[in-house]
Amino acid sequence: MATIGANQVLDKSFHYNFEPFFTIQPNIETRRQQLKAWRQLICDYYEVINEHVLDVNKAINDPIFKNNKISRQLSLDSLRVILDDMQSNGLIEWIDKKQDNCYVYWKRPQDWAQLVLKWVDEKALNNTVCTFYEIVSSDETKNYPFHGLNEQILIKALQCLEKQGKAVLMSFDNNSGVKFL
Repeated sequence: MATIGANQVLDKSFHYNFEPFFTIQPNIETRRQQLKAWRQLICDYYEVINEHVLDVNKAINDPIFKNNKISRQLSLDSLRVILDDMQSNGLIEWIDKKQDNCYVYWKRPQDWAQLVLKWVDEKALNNTVCTFYEIVSSDETKNYPFHGLNEQILIKALQCLEKQGKAVLMSFDNNSGVKFL
């Protein structure tokens, strides 16, 4: 199912089937537009496949970066230029020092935080403790966009709520959770 949606994202992209899109352009204005298009395509693609982590060395062979229809593939160096641009725009965060893995923020942690807070309000969960598992994996959240969210991104979202005084992160019985205030 995700493959069908992913293919639709790629097919809808005007740029994806344009051969020069796969080579970083030397003209500054053209490159600016190209990087903007790559940012949007990557975020849309990762949202459709519901994936939050990009492994640079594996992803370079994924359909998003390798268009077999036009026999074009993004080089590893070009992918790194795109990811550097995405980082400067707050759309990725490197997980490791070697910069081989990153979180893709098709929604930023503060956006996830607002969605979780909306759920808390709808379910009247103020002054309630929930485990991370309950938030992202329980039947209670199946119809919410944060269901299946990467736990580390969930923690970043909950830290946003903690800074706002709306939640307190906690550990108990070898488990992690949050108390919503």
